[in-house]
Amino acid sequence: MGADLSSLECGGCRKEGKRMQSLPTFPGSVVANPQSFELSYGSLDEYGVRTIADMLQRADIKEVVLCHNNIGDAGCAILARALRYTSVEAIDLRGNMIGPKGIKALVDGLEKSCLKSLNLGNNHIGDEGAKLLAGALPTSGLEALHLSSNRIGIVGGEAIAKVLADCPSLKELTFDHNDIGDIGAFTFADHLSKSYLSKIDLRGNRISPRGSCALEHLFREMKGELRVVGLVYAN
Repeated sequence: MGADLSSLECGGCRKEGKRMQSLPTFPGSVVANPQSFELSYGSLDEYGVRTIADMLQRADIKEVVLCHNNIGDAGCAILARALRYTSVEAIDLRGNMIGPKGIKALVDGLEKSCLKSLNLGNNHIGDEGAKLLAGALPTSGLEALHLSSNRIGIVGGEAIAKVLADCPSLKELTFDHNDIGDIGAFTFADHLSKSYLSKIDLRGNRISPRGSCALEHLFREMKGELRVVGLVYAN
């Protein structure tokens, strides 16, 4: 069931010239200030997503959190089409059952958006979605990309690793709890020294001490230029 829009309220009013513009809020949503919007742990239907997308295009909102709303690929596509016409710089879409089709819609408009931070953790993008993201990353302008728990294997991991040297804006990559294994770890080790990253998380990727050794040798050579979160060989 979608959000109950019969109880839609107007809140977070802001001035725009001589006109007052209202930001709609859903039950359970939080408008901490006129530049942020949060609605998590609900269930948004298509109408609800379209209402939010329309609001984002009318308001000067910089940060959006829409975690665990089951918007799926269709909802992601609606947001993706709207993002290129917004001022949103950070969006959190964790736990929304987004797969490769949703990612395809997202990357199509990524270059034209203002996004600097994209959180897609706990979705189902897999290798196919990771490859789509890899193709769009160099021209995206993203500074932080979060892909935790997305069923990404060796193929998707290698695709991301191989474009890191072409992504000068990307400083943070969260890639924990996927399934790249030692082969993926070796690929990351080959490419991280050429990247612009300052922080990476590779925990929970079934990396054995052998794969971990390759990464740790690289990290020592980089002498603190890259911060590693946790133990890379943690299962």
